[in-house]
Amino acid sequence: MTLQDLGNLGEFVGALAVVISLLYLAFQIRQNTRALHSSSYSQTVEQGWLVNLAIAQDADLARIFADLSEGHPLDPPDELRLNAALDDAFFSMENLFRQYERGLVDADMWENVVVNWFTQMHPALWERWQSRKGPVTQRLLRYLRERGIPEAAV
Repeated sequence: MTLQDLGNLGEFVGALAVVISLLYLAFQIRQNTRALHSSSYSQTVEQGWLVNLAIAQDADLARIFADLSEGHPLDPPDELRLNAALDDAFFSMENLFRQYERGLVDADMWENVVVNWFTQMHPALWERWQSRKGPVTQRLLRYLRERGIPEAAV
């Protein structure tokens, strides 16, 4: 075997190692993507659960939401508590929408949120949401309007 043959063999082994490394890297990226989607799904479920849990466990907050739904005026402390709860809920949905835009939340999960959350939203909540500012908020509201959702809401 000549020095030239050894050089060619070395190049072949090196190229083979690069191909194996690339295949391993592709496998690792796929695994990481699956883990990221799973984590995103869990976070989405937890965000919705926390909002519902807050209302279910806090009688005053439940009363405030009921008063809002029935059109009763809220006193300043109740208004403050409602705004804090709504900011948290709205930000969670806007965050979820942002993840959906970037492909981190799959279409089925997002559609589930749209159907079960946005279409059930009380008109008083829509009014408050539409007063929020910011590019993500405005894109989400535009997306929902294009689907006819605020008008279809209860």
